[in-house]
Amino acid sequence: MKIKKILNTNKKKGLSSIIASLMIILLSLAALGIVWQIVEKLTKPELILSPKSCLDMQLSPPYTLDRVCYNSTTKELIVSIEKKYEYNIESLYLIVNEQNSQSSKWCCGKQCPNCILPLSILSQKDLFMPIDLKPDKISLEINDCILETKDVIDC
Repeated sequence: MKIKKILNTNKKKGLSSIIASLMIILLSLAALGIVWQIVEKLTKPELILSPKSCLDMQLSPPYTLDRVCYNSTTKELIVSIEKKYEYNIESLYLIVNEQNSQSSKWCCGKQCPNCILPLSILSQKDLFMPIDLKPDKISLEINDCILETKDVIDC
């Protein structure tokens, strides 16, 4: 009889309630972590720290020229720059192509204290650049890559 009793006690394969509770808690924490990562990726805008290739930036530019016009009364070139998404750059350049086939390069960003880029996504910044003659075109350049070129119109 004693032998049967000993054999019967070794055949029990159930989990104790403490171990089952711990396993449920660990599975819940793992599921919560996965859900948190998904929600964070969907709600947080992507910050691109490494430079993209020129082609990638041209297809999806972080900044765009919204409006480009020349005010002949004040002799100012008015340029609206719009920020599309977060992109870590030191500065961008505006290349002004003048009528006499010369061009001038204007800096805007951290390296240029007189010009500040738009801070928030989908915000615009108007730049007023003193120029004597109406230029033909203006180009937007980041990391030696020309992203966009627009004709200058009258304001």
